[in-house]
Amino acid sequence: MITQSKHAILLEGGAIYDPYKNKKIRGSILIQNGLVKKMGKITPSKNVKKDQDRNREIIDATGFHEKRIRVYDKKSKTDRDLKKVTKDTDKFIKFIKQRKKKFLSRKKFVKWNYEKKFNPEISIKRGYIDVKDNIAFLKHCDALRCFGYKKGNYQRAVWRIKGTDKQVWFPKLYENGDWNNSLSDDLKKITMKRIGGRVSDPKKRKRINIVFAHNKDHLGQIVYKFLGEFHLSLEESSTHQHVLFRKKTKIDLDGKKTFQGNFVDGNEE
Repeated sequence: MITQSKHAILLEGGAIYDPYKNKKIRGSILIQNGLVKKMGKITPSKNVKKDQDRNREIIDATGFHEKRIRVYDKKSKTDRDLKKVTKDTDKFIKFIKQRKKKFLSRKKFVKWNYEKKFNPEISIKRGYIDVKDNIAFLKHCDALRCFGYKKGNYQRAVWRIKGTDKQVWFPKLYENGDWNNSLSDDLKKITMKRIGGRVSDPKKRKRINIVFAHNKDHLGQIVYKFLGEFHLSLEESSTHQHVLFRKKTKIDLDGKKTFQGNFVDGNEE
């Protein structure tokens, strides 16, 4: 993975570090002006699962390619020669330039704009939200604006879309308070459990969920990421847990119709 930080690029075994704040971290390659300036032995992460989840979150539905520059030789158990690492880095930079050129020729290149990244108006004007576009918003109300919400801040976990059988759900897909929700590795299944208690009768919960999960992205920003439209499975659900499966990754937005929403308390209604 790469990141731009104060005119320097830092690569480190799949993790991202700020070279100015983490000067003593080993296993990093600091690249300035296309040349390798510093290299150290790779130190495995203490939380491999979180690192893997973060990498998956970045790559999922974005069309990104994961490229890694090897700095440590496992066979010889020594650092690779700096010239070889620099050569691999040059190839990587060439790959980036070629990718950009290809996207420009197809008129699909989108210049990075942090301000627009979380602006719901972009999705509204486009007319749809799609998982492959890595859609995320900073606030509940921003996500709800895609469905006609016109008011101010909104902090409830669920917002019903009046006149439909759908609702927008903002779950925390990890153990939190009375709930222990989880997302499958393939991002297609959500399991919802109440710690030390039962969940409601699944037969009474027929609403379709448009899911924006509470999530910390690869830059550490708390966002509400669009995961798709999930339907409750009556076959796999019970009063011990609710199981939902993703049925859609793209949702068309009706720009002409203003939806009215009703909130409900709790994890899900």
